[in-house]
Amino acid sequence: MKSLRAFLGMTPSNPMNPIMLILLAFFTLVLVGAPILMAIVDVGTGGIILFEIIVALATLLIMGLVIAMARAFGRDLERLLSGNEWAHWRITSAERAAFLQEDRERTRRTSKRYALYSLGVIPLGALFAWLFTRDAKGALLGALAFGAAGLFVVLTTLLWDGTRPKHDSSDIDEVYLGDLGIYAFGRFTPLSGINLSLKAITMTNSDPSYLTFTTVSRGQYGEQQPRDISVPIPAGHEEEAGTLVERFKQRFSLT
Repeated sequence: MKSLRAFLGMTPSNPMNPIMLILLAFFTLVLVGAPILMAIVDVGTGGIILFEIIVALATLLIMGLVIAMARAFGRDLERLLSGNEWAHWRITSAERAAFLQEDRERTRRTSKRYALYSLGVIPLGALFAWLFTRDAKGALLGALAFGAAGLFVVLTTLLWDGTRPKHDSSDIDEVYLGDLGIYAFGRFTPLSGINLSLKAITMTNSDPSYLTFTTVSRGQYGEQQPRDISVPIPAGHEEEAGTLVERFKQRFSLT
């Protein structure tokens, strides 16, 4: 099992680990389950074989790309933790608790804002559906669909947005920062890679103060999908953090 995880690039704290497991489960389900369903609905043997070949090729292509990314991130994490960081801090348990509390409050404020947006799009969903169906039932379904999509965004924000410490980590209070990525709260976050780049970095004075890294990736239709990663600054390191902001901006050509 260790050799298999190493081949797949599933090293500890690698951000690709959950993606790898999801894709492996998905492609296994498709490769095994789809032919059975196709046979039940009387799809011919030739059609099933052709489908399996196409899915197998897609699996090899996608999994090959994901494995390459996982291995690259694993190497970056190893280099970051072995002396190639720009800054190495250690926060206190009190600073960790204060930062996480404020981070949760920021997440709740964001989810409330999304909830208000969701309420605003429900009438739009009803209107669009009515224009297509000219029917009250269609309008109701449109409102429900837009409302459900908004609710999904709110729930995912509450459950997965913000900082999520890896509580079983032995170095949960260690912070490593550099152009290779961020290691904080036992989790590694890359700042660049395939379809990933650093868009902005800001410093917020608070108690404790914190840095916010905004990374972006491209969605299915080319739109930018931002993600904020906040990192607490230990007391006494604010000046160093300000210097780091400028260094990151220079390294990643940020304005």
